[in-house]
Amino acid sequence: MEYRRRNARELYRCFLDLAKARGIRVVLYSLPSPIDGFYLGDRNRWPNGLIVLEKKLKIRERVWVLAHELGHYFMDKVLNIEIGNIFLKSVTDEDKKRRVQIEAEADDFARWLITVYGGDEAYFPPKRS
Repeated sequence: MEYRRRNARELYRCFLDLAKARGIRVVLYSLPSPIDGFYLGDRNRWPNGLIVLEKKLKIRERVWVLAHELGHYFMDKVLNIEIGNIFLKSVTDEDKKRRVQIEAEADDFARWLITVYGGDEAYFPPKRS
């Protein structure tokens, strides 16, 4: 298979196609700052998941956020209700540590996915500290 670099629109389209192939609905919505996107895995409302992206994001930012949220789908599917509670409450130190771990895993997945699909580190935000 030939490796080919893709521009931001091509990457975004590839990731939308990947989500569609998995039955994940992706919508653009005006979100409160600083939220750029999120994944919901409520099997009763969205059997395969829902990804919501901030509609004002630039295309390069959408590539990153969509890849990151797909990471939550692929890596944390079974834990989404628990994860949602962690993000909303984050009351204990253990919850906070788990949240950091979950976000790091989704970031790593996004870096991998972007690279595999023909992107490069120009799409990556600075690493979380």
